[in-house]
Amino acid sequence: MAVVSPEGAPTRHRRTAQVARHAVWVPSFDMQLCEDVHLMFGHMVMKALCGAGIKDE
Repeated sequence: MAVVSPEGAPTRHRRTAQVARHAVWVPSFDMQLCEDVHLMFGHMVMKALCGAGIKDE
């Protein structure tokens, strides 16, 4: 899995997205927003892997 954004080296990000089985592209140059999406995505993956679904309360 990969979370990539247009920030940084575009060639490296394209290669990362090609190698990863799944890639999430964050279409923003705002580094703080990209970090927030990365953190949120990481938590969602952890919940899925641990079998602890996201509950509506």
